[in-house]
Amino acid sequence: CPSDMEAADRATQANYEQWVEELDSRGIPYGTIVIDDKWQKEYGTFEVDREKWPDMAGFVRRQHEKGKRVLLWIPAYQIQGIPEAYCTRDETGKPLFAAVGYEPYDRFVRESVIRLVQETDIDGFKEDWIGRTGDRPGLENYPLHGLEMVRRFQFVVHDALHQAKPDALLETQTPNPLLRESSDMLRLNDIWFATRNLSEMMRERARIARVA
Repeated sequence: CPSDMEAADRATQANYEQWVEELDSRGIPYGTIVIDDKWQKEYGTFEVDREKWPDMAGFVRRQHEKGKRVLLWIPAYQIQGIPEAYCTRDETGKPLFAAVGYEPYDRFVRESVIRLVQETDIDGFKEDWIGRTGDRPGLENYPLHGLEMVRRFQFVVHDALHQAKPDALLETQTPNPLLRESSDMLRLNDIWFATRNLSEMMRERARIARVA
C-alpha cells in the first residue's frame, strides 16, 4: 500500500487475503480475524462496501473452512449514510450522532445487523467509538443520554446479532455490570506502536477491567 494511504483505506479484501496468506505461510497461530475500520460503505449503515469487499461472504466462508472466526469492526451510533430523521441535532439543526432510543432508528439498526449476518455469515462485532455522545443541553431528538445511550445501542446490536447467529460474539469497551446483558467479551483496547513491556501492560488492563 502507498505510505500516504489512510488506515481506513487499507481495509480491503485484497489486503486481508494477502495478510491471511502471510500469516498462514509463516505458521503464525491465530483463531480470529477482525476486519477493521473501514469495511463499510458508510459508517452508520452496516452495509458492506462492495468496491473494497466484492465477496465478503466468500472470504468468511474460506476462513470458516480453516476453523477461523471473523469479526467486523463497528463504530457506535454514527450518522454517515443514515436518514437525518434518525439523528440527534444541535441548536442549529446540524446532525451530531444517531438518536439511540428513537424507535425507527433502533429498528433500522436491528434489521441492518440481521441482514448483514445473514448475507455474510460473520461471527460478530468489535465495537468502538462509544464515547461520542452529547455533552451539552439544547440538543434536539435526543431520547437517551450518556451511559443509557451506550447501553441501548449495545443492547440492540447484541440482541439482533444473537437472533441472527446464536453463537456470535460482541466484543465491547464496557467493563460495567450494567451492560452485562449486552457484552460477550471485553476489549482491552489499542496498543501504541512504541509500547514496551506489552504483556505486563495488558495484564494490568485486565486487572482494571475486573475491578470495574
